[in-house]
Amino acid sequence: MTATPTSEVALHKVTAALRANNVDARVVDTADEAKRLVLALVPEGAEVHSGKSKTLQDLSLFKEFFESGRYDSVRERYMKMDRQSQGREIRKLMAAPDCMLGSVHAVTEAGDLVVASASAKPARGRRQRCRAVDIGRRQPEDRSRPR
Repeated sequence: MTATPTSEVALHKVTAALRANNVDARVVDTADEAKRLVLALVPEGAEVHSGKSKTLQDLSLFKEFFESGRYDSVRERYMKMDRQSQGREIRKLMAAPDCMLGSVHAVTEAGDLVVASASAKPARGRRQRCRAVDIGRRQPEDRSRPR
């Protein structure tokens, strides 16, 4: 299936709705511009964490943030810790990095962000994940995709 580019009118409408919802929405034309923008927003040396994100991988940002040594990788630190004896410290470290990066799966014309997780454990955080997915379900189909 090939994606259809969003019209300029719809793009401006969604951007305005995101901003009205207190989301700092920025629009770029290319993947390279997106990568440069993200790198400009995250100061070198910042403590960085992310959820699983194909977007971060496709833009080589995952590699930049977690393998370059120019940023303080939360993942690198907690992966060296013992989950049994340091579980509390791991949760605290993961909960409040300087920068948390990730992707959303959909954006509605009303400015709602729709996020689902395939990697989170069902016993923890289930309510939050379901609520995020339900936002998309509550939107009428004609509002779930910009035209």
